[in-house]
Amino acid sequence: MLFVILAMVPIAAMETYNQVSIRQIRVKEVRQQVLNLATLIDAAQDQIIQGAEQALGILRTLPIIRSGNFAACQTVLTQAKRGFPGYLQIQATDADGVIRCATDAASVGISIADRPHVRAALQSGDFTVGAYIRVRTTGEPALPFAIRYEGTDGRPGLVTAYLSLGWLSEFLRTRPLPNDAVVDIADGDGVLLARLPESPGLVGTRLPDHYIAMIRAAEAGTTELAGLDGVRRLFGYVPLASGAEGLFVAVGLDEEAVLAPVDEAAIRFAVLTAILAVAGLLLVWRDMQRQIAEPVAALVAATARWRRGDHSARAGLTGGSTEMIAVGQAFDALAEDLETEARIRKEAETALRLSEARLRSIVDTAVDAFVIINDRG
Repeated sequence: MLFVILAMVPIAAMETYNQVSIRQIRVKEVRQQVLNLATLIDAAQDQIIQGAEQALGILRTLPIIRSGNFAACQTVLTQAKRGFPGYLQIQATDADGVIRCATDAASVGISIADRPHVRAALQSGDFTVGAYIRVRTTGEPALPFAIRYEGTDGRPGLVTAYLSLGWLSEFLRTRPLPNDAVVDIADGDGVLLARLPESPGLVGTRLPDHYIAMIRAAEAGTTELAGLDGVRRLFGYVPLASGAEGLFVAVGLDEEAVLAPVDEAAIRFAVLTAILAVAGLLLVWRDMQRQIAEPVAALVAATARWRRGDHSARAGLTGGSTEMIAVGQAFDALAEDLETEARIRKEAETALRLSEARLRSIVDTAVDAFVIINDRG
């Protein structure tokens, strides 16, 4: 039985090592998978941003905007509204940051000079991606873009666009993602812009502190942490420094769920190994009983009968190991010899007693004398 156990140990150790190796390989695959997914989502966000930059770049060159013909600008933007389904508003402001024409006419005359993205775009002159805001006329959440234009009078203005975060969430649902994938998109301030699956009340809130290391990282990577729903996941992320301008992207998968098939296979192997080990031990135990224990018991019982005087006792082994059968046969042969010797001795003793009795009878009945004649006369 010890030999069976010793034989199973290296097999179990080797297979355990294989299962651990397989699990580690799968973890690496999952890490690469979430990183690839995060990179793909980031590339899609980058395309959205580039599309906004191109659209605003074209608008800022229109003569009706640069010359301050905002009535004509209003007509153009009203007609162009259907061509920008993902945007809540597209606007043009004057040098003071007051909206002069917009796809939503209700916003004309409202000042947005206090918006951070407005100030940043006016100061830099470059296309600017802002942070989470709510549109002042409707209260809808949006991601703003802005680019400065130079008026013909030498005064600058802005062309801005508000990307609908509802549209962004719908866009995420069209991406080829695993069913259990979680996607978080945040702005440069760590405010959540969109999430998949949608969680009411989370958009517009700041990501927890344990996300900060991912947001501020120098390059894309992977990490394991608790998501916004408290479930620990393996996340692939693209930080602000290396992703789409002004955006952070993270894609998470439940590591336990992904690794469940590997773990189940390991459990099945462990159960099968245990069953085989128990079956092997039972077979060895039964064979040990048949080959050793039962023959030894038969020999012990035969010896005990001999000690009690039953000289007809024999082991009579017909089963067991070759060695035990040989021992049993030797015992039976010895018993046979001893029994024959005892029978001869008993017969001799009986004959001697009879001779002595006859001689005593002769002596007792002799009248005067008796003569013994031997072979010497």
